[in-house]
Amino acid sequence: MTAEPEAAPETNENNRFFRLLNRVSDAGVIAGGCALIAITLIVTYDVIARFIGHPTIWATEISGYLLIAVAVLGAADTLRRNEHFAMTLLVDTLRGQVRRWVSLAAWCVVLLLVAGLVLGIAALIANSARFGLRSYTILQVPLILPQIVLLVGFAILALALAGRVIALVRQLRTHTTRQE
Repeated sequence: MTAEPEAAPETNENNRFFRLLNRVSDAGVIAGGCALIAITLIVTYDVIARFIGHPTIWATEISGYLLIAVAVLGAADTLRRNEHFAMTLLVDTLRGQVRRWVSLAAWCVVLLLVAGLVLGIAALIANSARFGLRSYTILQVPLILPQIVLLVGFAILALALAGRVIALVRQLRTHTTRQE
């Protein structure tokens, strides 16, 4: 086992889907970066306001929503760079074709879980829109707003996972063809 992660298989892909995936993933990173900058500005403002005796009532809530945006909007890029948290103890003991098949199966399961999450969040958004749900805080933020951010982040992650699965399938085909 090495300290550095293996190269993500999709980095070798260069067709239209993967170029689009790279752009969408980069847009998620930029949006997450903007959210992080906004958190910094809001918290700085809140600290100064508290220091002069006029604390805000909205900074913590808005910063919380933006923190969620930072986490989910950058997830696809983290996957693309293979910088995500992964439990590879079992897979690291395998070699060759068996390792590739197990990796493919594991990534398919992850893709199905994230796709289910995307569908669940879409249903949650529909429910929030239908009933006009708002946060139970002083700001009463329409819950559809943070939920849309979650949907976008996880949808981009699902696309990145689909790219990973496609790249692994292609890799398996290439190795199978070479062995024949």
